[in-house]
Amino acid sequence: SDIKAYKDFRTNTKDDDNFDINELFVEGDIKNIDYKVGRQIIVWGKSDNIRITDTLNRLDKTAFGMVDIKDLRLGRFMSKFGIGYNGWDIDVIAIEENMHSKMPKEGSDYYIPKQYPKEEDDKLLSGGAISISKNFQGQDIALYLSNDYVDNDIYKTNMFGVAYNVVFDSFLFKTEIAYFDNYDTNRVDEVTDGLFGIEYNGISDGSISFEVANKSKEIQYAIRWTQSYFNDSLDLTALWLGFGKDIQNGAISRV
Repeated sequence: SDIKAYKDFRTNTKDDDNFDINELFVEGDIKNIDYKVGRQIIVWGKSDNIRITDTLNRLDKTAFGMVDIKDLRLGRFMSKFGIGYNGWDIDVIAIEENMHSKMPKEGSDYYIPKQYPKEEDDKLLSGGAISISKNFQGQDIALYLSNDYVDNDIYKTNMFGVAYNVVFDSFLFKTEIAYFDNYDTNRVDEVTDGLFGIEYNGISDGSISFEVANKSKEIQYAIRWTQSYFNDSLDLTALWLGFGKDIQNGAISRV
């Protein structure tokens, strides 16, 4: 078992006057079936910068762009059961908690006026998901299928996704594709997101990567440089994210 909790001291409202348990779960195995039940984080996809198939966990977006995605995921109550078959890993996931990403509140430098669903709009049983993956020599592939509520909205979507990595010498090529069939009584909207990335690891204790994606019908770019020092005890990262064709929707630079 494992537990991780956090408290956000940046705001001082009654709604924030508590500690949130981010991860609290039990895990083990029964015969050939692995299980993990509780509030947990399940990472899908290959990208470190742009989420395409990584849809199961919501994000803390209260300070957008300041911290890597891996440090922003919010735990969610899910039950995951996994089994191995001929080198394939198969995970079946029941999503018992519907939740929304944490958004900036009024008064924050990151606040964007928008109507978000109220907590009472959450459903008790949110949906389910299946992940099938396998590692080959120098490459790996994963297939994803989920039925879940759209983040910060009250309608559902079926998602089918594929993620693939392959290594050539010092280069890592990554691809993600996700098809969303959104539906409710008022709207029908089909969206296909995709990402292509290349990462060069021929630098001693470092890497340089470039990713381009079409997400929610918007072009996004990411350029990332990472270098480790002092026996991997210090990591330096420079990241640039651009949004929209010709960057008309802005960009983020961070070191």
